[in-house]
Amino acid sequence: MKRILLVAADRALTRFMAEALMERTMDLPPRPDDPWDVARAHTALEAKLLVTRGGRPFDVILVEQDLQGGVLNLLGDLRAAEEAASVPVFLLTERGRDSHVRRMAVELHGVAGFLDKPVTAEGLRETFQGLERRKRVLLVESDGDRGERYQRALERVGYLVERVTSGRDALDRAARTKPDAAVAALDLPDLRGLDVCVALKRSQTGHTLPVVLYGQIAALTGQGTEENAHRADDFVQAPFDDEILVERVAQLVGLGPGQAIKKKRRRSILDRLPSGVVESEQPTLSDLQPVEDEENPTNKSRRPQVAETFEGALETDKDLGRDDTDPPT
Repeated sequence: MKRILLVAADRALTRFMAEALMERTMDLPPRPDDPWDVARAHTALEAKLLVTRGGRPFDVILVEQDLQGGVLNLLGDLRAAEEAASVPVFLLTERGRDSHVRRMAVELHGVAGFLDKPVTAEGLRETFQGLERRKRVLLVESDGDRGERYQRALERVGYLVERVTSGRDALDRAARTKPDAAVAALDLPDLRGLDVCVALKRSQTGHTLPVVLYGQIAALTGQGTEENAHRADDFVQAPFDDEILVERVAQLVGLGPGQAIKKKRRRSILDRLPSGVVESEQPTLSDLQPVEDEENPTNKSRRPQVAETFEGALETDKDLGRDDTDPPT
């Protein structure tokens, strides 16, 4: 279940959007088959507190452009927060209004897209349906140019990528954000790539985390290959095309809807060794089979009690005498 934060001053609006995404009324308790785990904030301060202290990280954030205090200030604060730095943010706005704000939101804060008013249930679902199965990848690379290149390659096929530059940062971030996969260079400024891999695999939160290492074979053989290489789920020998790295990650955690990278049987690291490597110096990483995405598709059956337009929801509330004064969730 993916988690979304809805930020708007109007409580009735956030309630309507929450019910449209969950496809049920908020008067019912949460269900295991809910498409979304929805949190609501009605001020910039509430939004920042939910992002930094609200538990599990958000997969997407929707912010109303007219939010009191200035939407650009909030966007800047969100991007500065480690918990939201790589989370896609959408802006709820009116088409043709304050175009300079929309432009600055994209140029300065990397807003992923816009949802235009009037809000409809169908429009909400269409906006976020492509994010429902996006996977998070933790990229560990100290070289700025390489890190930026690999991040772009992974993001092009729909991954949400968080990049760190040291092994210790990687261990800290993995424990807090729980990514779907980790991709790490062998050569890091503080810890060795294999040490990062071993530490992740031994941790309570990362023991099932797929890890892809990349770099020179010489660096791999010098980092305790025989003892530790088996802990990595795959290894990519440098130099390599960016697409190869993407393919190896996809073989472990899959891709989002609409993406198509043909999955192949992953070879043993021995099959990728250059000719002339002495057998006694070869790594012992065994053949690894691709791990298919076992996530069951959520039942998307429509639930008729949810209004399809915000205006319709207001009329329903009026008929029922309901006033949305419940505390933010």
